[in-house]
Amino acid sequence: SDNLDIGIFLEKLRISIMILAHEEVAMINYDLGIFENLITILQEKPKLLEHPAIATYYAAYQTIVHLNEYSYVKRYLQVLEENQSLFNKEELLDFYSIALINLMRRYNQGEREYSADVFSIYQKIIQLNLYEDRIAHYNFKNIISSGLDNNAYEWVEQFIVDYSPKVDKIHRSMLTRMGQAALATRRGQYKKALQLLEQ
Repeated sequence: SDNLDIGIFLEKLRISIMILAHEEVAMINYDLGIFENLITILQEKPKLLEHPAIATYYAAYQTIVHLNEYSYVKRYLQVLEENQSLFNKEELLDFYSIALINLMRRYNQGEREYSADVFSIYQKIIQLNLYEDRIAHYNFKNIISSGLDNNAYEWVEQFIVDYSPKVDKIHRSMLTRMGQAALATRRGQYKKALQLLEQ
């Protein structure tokens, strides 16, 4: 019975948290059914939060609903680091994407002090090979930007080589050259940057 409770909590938390994350990005509201009841139960029965996977999903939930409070995303990343061996690559990518939603929102609003955190998460995603087969064009672009903001020029150069083949063909050539041009600009190689942009 206890295991069934945990299974139900995990499945409902997983789906609901991904829907909440999508709500934040797409600005759409969904009816999450009994999700709020589960959150109330978790708050009333903290013993359930001793289960590492439930604790990770709950920390993800807290990160989404407290988007303006950095302490929640910091705690979430700590819980995720402790429990990441419990999850497969797809789940881990979802988890790290939730942290990025929180931090990229601030970063895109000009709060550049979060640049190191954003870059650190992207490095972790690359290290764990979570973009195994393909990488979305916006992630490719964001990774290059965050790497350049953190002066990781050699890392960015290698990233472009390794990951440009994983970008959709429709965006690949343009984003590769733009990334190389941005890198050349940061290195003061302006002639090379112009040549890349002309292409």
